[in-house]
Amino acid sequence: MKRILMLGLALVLGACTTAQQQTAQQDAAKAQQIIANGCLIVQPTLESVQVIDPALTPFVVANGAFCAAVSNVNVSSLSTMVGTSIPQAEKLVQSSTLIPADQKPIIIGSLTAFQVALSSALVVFNQAPVTPVAPAPASAASGV
Repeated sequence: MKRILMLGLALVLGACTTAQQQTAQQDAAKAQQIIANGCLIVQPTLESVQVIDPALTPFVVANGAFCAAVSNVNVSSLSTMVGTSIPQAEKLVQSSTLIPADQKPIIIGSLTAFQVALSSALVVFNQAPVTPVAPAPASAASGV
């Protein structure tokens, strides 16, 4: 009896996994299109702001590389984004002179939430994200 139940459970879980994989592939295709559309707006905007604040140059370059590779977005590139790109963006926010000090925690909080969401998605795909690099404390970033 236990074997029959275990076999039935394995079949049900296997069917769910296949359906979930198909849904995940469809969702990934939608995400790629959304990212590509976002890049059409975000990258030119970042490049314009970079003219005013050259400290954003590393982030603009990283975002440009990400946008260029959007058609090849995969678990590995998302893992790298979680571990390196988002922490780098947090550092740049901290060091930017154009962002008001009272707005920096909001932006960093949003980046952190995005990082957690991507990390959770990677867990769903059974892929450990790259270990995130902690952003520099505010006092270290401002040189105080």
